[in-house]
Amino acid sequence: MTRAYARLWELLDASMPDPNRFDALVAEQSADQLVELYADVIDASAEVRVKWEGPYIPELDACLSEDSCEDLTDWIVGQGHDYWSRACGADDEALAAMWQESVREREAGRGRWTARTPPIGPKFFSSYARRFDNDDGQFLEAVEAELDARAQALAEDE
Repeated sequence: MTRAYARLWELLDASMPDPNRFDALVAEQSADQLVELYADVIDASAEVRVKWEGPYIPELDACLSEDSCEDLTDWIVGQGHDYWSRACGADDEALAAMWQESVREREAGRGRWTARTPPIGPKFFSSYARRFDNDDGQFLEAVEAELDARAQALAEDE
């Protein structure tokens, strides 16, 4: 099941490689759009790999932890649609190579972006909190409701 995530990909395409441009475009999004975009990041990340099934990384001689897998899949989403689509359904070897690339970016301070890849989901959360409500719970409840609505719509379509 692959959703379109059109707004997310358009936002990333319009921003890359400038993280400041990304910040400016995020600041233009409505509260509802920020909720939908955050939900898109969660869904798109899960399409790469569910966080509790981290890929095996030979350099670590271990599978990535849930947190590390989530960091990797979020980073993959932040690389844009083409990179993300190659990662969807990829085997451990391919995801390990992407993990290596993310490590090189952290070490160098830049990659496809002119600086490190912006933390895509957290940027949506921060923008919402700064502009609409300082209550973390309201945003997260709205995201959860959006994810639930998507799951219900998907179940009805099947």
